[in-house]
Amino acid sequence: MEISIELQEALRDGVLKNIEIAKVEHLIADRAELLREMNRLLESVIEQQDIYLDSRSRHLMAEMMTDELMGLGPLRPLMEDATVSDILVNGPNQIYVERFGKLELTGCRFINNAQLTDIAKRLVQRVGRRLDEGQPLVDARLSDGSRLNVAIPPITLDGTSISIRKFGKSNLELADLVRLGAISSQMANFMIIAARCRLNIIISGGTGSGKTTLLNALSKYIDPSERIITMEVMLPTY
Repeated sequence: MEISIELQEALRDGVLKNIEIAKVEHLIADRAELLREMNRLLESVIEQQDIYLDSRSRHLMAEMMTDELMGLGPLRPLMEDATVSDILVNGPNQIYVERFGKLELTGCRFINNAQLTDIAKRLVQRVGRRLDEGQPLVDARLSDGSRLNVAIPPITLDGTSISIRKFGKSNLELADLVRLGAISSQMANFMIIAARCRLNIIISGGTGSGKTTLLNALSKYIDPSERIITMEVMLPTY
């Protein structure tokens, strides 16, 4: 059974109205327990509103509410997908991801813009920032290092927008870059010599081109006693 948007909205509103905030906050760190609580609340709402929902749909709705309260909603599986480097949300019905340098539209959706905005605010609150009409644009970093950009009306046209540049979990070395064909062995040797000889090095490139990856790989060849100064320059686009 496919749950209509209208039914999803009704169930979500019902669950949110019956939530015990103190209890839910206590369960946020334990997804399994929070999921059990969402199942209990959902059962209560279904009974109150005399709604028929098969077991599979009930489970999916409980999962959806659990993910929302934990702060990611439908973005959770995308954040856990190691092949995804960027997540781009243009309103509730368009969620794009970048995989291996290619942008693709996913089948993930938010129930409505209200849910999307609530989740955006939870993400921003996690890093000690606020998001409202007085502060409709936020740039921040999530706890795992991922870059978060959020914009809400009135500065967006199609609802709330979110972009997440995910933080890589593995640190590549120069040998890995050579093996992957990103650079030649001769270039890797040249850069090792340049780093050890304390030469000035400028690393430039577009978003996602590997600037930070290369800098981290090169830093292993700098003497630990050396002082390091890094400069990041943002060039304007026209």
